[in-house]
Amino acid sequence: MTSSPVLTRTPTQTVQAFLDAFARHDVEAAIAVVDPQVSVTVHPFGIRDTGAYALRKVLADLVRGFPDLLISVSRVITTGDVVTALFKAETCRTRCTP
Repeated sequence: MTSSPVLTRTPTQTVQAFLDAFARHDVEAAIAVVDPQVSVTVHPFGIRDTGAYALRKVLADLVRGFPDLLISVSRVITTGDVVTALFKAETCRTRCTP
């Protein structure tokens, strides 16, 4: 019998691991820390879906479409098991001058 892995990360550590992986453009590492039934909502794109596959697609599209994507985390706030992260996603097109 195989035992399932024990989750030892706090909710804050899980969110931080996700954001760190996303900042490195490591989609698979980001997906590895989310619940398989993650809820995915991206208001600017009109996306509302469920599941790791949906999130993988969104993240992969973002890092492919914006290879110079930079993620800057300003604040991570935890209340119980709810974690809110304030971060900025920008590209060289929005932060670099010609």
